[in-house]
Amino acid sequence: VERLTQEVLVLREKVALAESRGQEATGNRRQQLLLMLEGLVAERNRLNEALQAERQLYGSLVKFHTHPD
Repeated sequence: VERLTQEVLVLREKVALAESRGQEATGNRRQQLLLMLEGLVAERNRLNEALQAERQLYGSLVKFHTHPD
């Protein structure tokens, strides 16, 4: 999750840098970067959901082993 967050930040910085220099990326390249960014955000969201589910499962297992009745 942290790696994906870093990748998202790097891509955002690249887009901002290109715009701030007045060197807009070509329409196609910009679109590719935005699609990659959206994909990374979606993947990060899926990983966060999976992590939350694993935490809940782990908590249930710990609770079950602590109080088996």
